[in-house]
Amino acid sequence: MSIRGSLRTMSIQDVFGWINNRRLVGYLSVECGDSAHSFHFEEGAITYSSSNLPGEQLGQLLMSRDLVGEQELAEAFSVHAETGVALGKVLLMSDALDEQALKEVLEIKVREAVWDVLSWQGGQFLFEPGPRSGSDFEIRVMLDVTLELGKLQARRWRAIRKRI
Repeated sequence: MSIRGSLRTMSIQDVFGWINNRRLVGYLSVECGDSAHSFHFEEGAITYSSSNLPGEQLGQLLMSRDLVGEQELAEAFSVHAETGVALGKVLLMSDALDEQALKEVLEIKVREAVWDVLSWQGGQFLFEPGPRSGSDFEIRVMLDVTLELGKLQARRWRAIRKRI
């Protein structure tokens, strides 16, 4: 069953709790102003996330952690554009990145996206049930653990945003 609503009516913590407690499989899209995140869930785990925020894009995360260079990333983007193969998969196939490093960065990306959304005071959400299609690389980030860690992180970010 799809569900949509306002984060002022149903908090994001409640939305995540509802998904986790029911061990749902599907996509959650969340928007607040110009920011948007999408997540895929499978029985208590987040298996995918995406964001429209430039700093949360995989290439930026890999470069900021010195895991790939600018030239390697440019070449991988070129192959991605020509073939449609996912950027992470291209980097793995070209040996620019190892599987463990990619997995760790993707897991960090997922956690940080959840933590960002937990700090929002409003916005809209849409949950649509369904399996993930086209998965080239599998990750599983447990939602309950991420939420516990995220409660502390969200409080910190709200405090920082108030000061800014």
